[in-house]
Amino acid sequence: ITCTIRSGTATLVNLAPAAHQKFNLIAARVEVLEDGTHPDIDDWIRAWILPEVPMARFLEIYSEQFGGTHHSALMLGDRMKALEAFSRIAGFHFCPIESGGTHA
Repeated sequence: ITCTIRSGTATLVNLAPAAHQKFNLIAARVEVLEDGTHPDIDDWIRAWILPEVPMARFLEIYSEQFGGTHHSALMLGDRMKALEAFSRIAGFHFCPIESGGTHA
């Protein structure tokens, strides 16, 4: 399922391979920014996002600490609690990137 992305709160999600045949479910609350650069933007699946933590720190945690890949999903709204619950059920290691959290 795909949809037109709208500005506002969203959750960036990535499922990354980890050690011992496990997976990290990386999740970060982000702000989808307005983008009026092209008249057909409403028909595109593309967005500019801003994480809660400074970008350099976000990328460090995402890539180096959690092993995030370049294949991600964007869920509209704040879905952090639901993803944490899903991670427990699926046996994934939940890896939140949050301001004020232990990883930021």
